[in-house]
Amino acid sequence: MRSRLPALALVVIGAVGWATEVSAMCTSSSLPLDTPMALVMSGGGAKGAYEMIVKAFAAGDRTMLRNLLAPNVMASFDTAIAGRESDGVTETVEFLHAPRADLEKAEMVGAGDLARLTVRFLAEFRSRSHGPEGEAVEDRRTAELWTFERNLRSRDPNWTLVHVDAAEA
Repeated sequence: MRSRLPALALVVIGAVGWATEVSAMCTSSSLPLDTPMALVMSGGGAKGAYEMIVKAFAAGDRTMLRNLLAPNVMASFDTAIAGRESDGVTETVEFLHAPRADLEKAEMVGAGDLARLTVRFLAEFRSRSHGPEGEAVEDRRTAELWTFERNLRSRDPNWTLVHVDAAEA
């Protein structure tokens, strides 16, 4: 009864004057956690975004995920969620420790309108699956690279997860 988290991605860092922006965007906020902007401002920035997406994936919360993921990433998540649903399996995730988030790469793409950030996440969490065969509990360690993008000319302040890769721990 083991489900595998597909590659995920999301962003939480500024693109112009990154050192200042990163500090500002990783501060806490009183924004409601169910708003996309909360990905950028609450819960410790990238770590908060990571936890939010992982938990939304486990819960099968497609509405939340659609607001945060690029269409190709959403399609991958949706396939995994649909597979669990067809098997009659539900899942919850509990983080054992706050995930670690390190900025791997920051770049401007094209004419400088598109900012792209790659964040390395290291996490430990407990996954509980419930299905026809009973309950399964599994502690996992994961290392992933999430790539986020944002059009800097857009009025939309949110970053979008566009790619997820496995990473070395």
